[in-house]
Amino acid sequence: MPPQPARPEHGQSVPASPWGCVRGGSPRTALPIIKSLQRLEKKEVDTMKYIGMYLLMFILSLLFPARANAQVPVTQDVPLINQYIADSYEHRSATWWNALGRQLTLSVDVPYEQVQETALQNIIFFATHHGEKVKLNDAAARLLGIYQHHDQEAFRIMALAALHAIGDESTMQKLQRIVEEEASDRVRHVTVAALHDHYYRR
Repeated sequence: MPPQPARPEHGQSVPASPWGCVRGGSPRTALPIIKSLQRLEKKEVDTMKYIGMYLLMFILSLLFPARANAQVPVTQDVPLINQYIADSYEHRSATWWNALGRQLTLSVDVPYEQVQETALQNIIFFATHHGEKVKLNDAAARLLGIYQHHDQEAFRIMALAALHAIGDESTMQKLQRIVEEEASDRVRHVTVAALHDHYYRR
């Protein structure tokens, strides 16, 4: 068994923890994920580059099976995405990837749920598999808005998965502050897991 942290003596303050803000400590549903990640050796982290996204999408598939497909790009009214689907192996320039990033960012603002759902799936896919080429940090503020204000948990968790895949540092710090006020146990548990994975892999 790993050594247990010493209990603070009477009157002694408990050290600050990024997860201490969560009501009732670490949520029970997130603990198995957190403990599994803690057991990884540092040398294994690079080989587990995509583990966080797949964990989130696995959780999403359990909660909302119809909306969990982010493993492949989805046909969308975005010309460059359809070009990619037609030939994913074609060499593309930095200009092409920058244009794709702008198109994906703009598609998040379309006020139709079906379009927005597809946009979220595509952002998760491209940020995960081509994050070094396509820059999606400009979409982070829009995604955070969906996470905070959408009335459907499925969209909120998909926005969280997109934010996790992008990994914008300022947005992840905002998530860390926001999570303590999260009313939904389900969203809070998944957010804790996403934050833990993000900071563990740094």
